[in-house]
Amino acid sequence: MLTADTVAVDEDGTIHGHTREARRLIRILALDERPATEFRLLWNSIATLARQFDPSLWLRIMGFPADLPDLRRLKPPGGNKRPEGLQLSWYARGARGELPATY
Repeated sequence: MLTADTVAVDEDGTIHGHTREARRLIRILALDERPATEFRLLWNSIATLARQFDPSLWLRIMGFPADLPDLRRLKPPGGNKRPEGLQLSWYARGARGELPATY
């Protein structure tokens, strides 16, 4: 899983995994190869400019989509091994009015 706890992104767009699993995903998905690094750097720059000069655009870029999936409707093979997670989903948080403005 790639989360803020498992990866770091440098100012130049390079990404570093803090866990073995994160490093493996970065390698398999080529997330630290030149095209991905340049794309990440471009979008980080766009988001920074939007935050400074167009806050409504920044919220569109960094905010949650209106159509978050309702995971309760999905039926994984073998059943849901973590049903308590449904209440922690972004969809459930949004339904309760608990979503932050941005990710």
